[in-house]
Amino acid sequence: MAEQIDNKRDYFRASTNLSAVVRSKGKKHDVNIIDISAGGLKFESDVAFFAGETFTIDFSLLDTEFSKPCRIVHVTHKDPPLNTYGCSFEYVKDADLKKLNSFVFAAQAAPSPGAAEQ
Repeated sequence: MAEQIDNKRDYFRASTNLSAVVRSKGKKHDVNIIDISAGGLKFESDVAFFAGETFTIDFSLLDTEFSKPCRIVHVTHKDPPLNTYGCSFEYVKDADLKKLNSFVFAAQAAPSPGAAEQ
């Protein structure tokens, strides 16, 4: 079952496997970012969050430490207790936007695993 709040994508996304920390309501939760764009990200967690909830997520990408305020726009309940959360960044500085886009474009240009075998 999925909860969704106006899920319109304006940015290209790249698959990732990044460790991150969600800071919400005075607590820290380790999560795994599974895709990212200049406008937001998707992460997996066994912690229950809700559509519309806001928090800060901390992660490292391209030798840069990011700490971004986010809002959950989509929740997918997977095999208990794991859930997937689609989030939009509430604010992104121009310099961060450029770094996020650089990462996404580089990831899209990289050959996919096994592509040479086809």
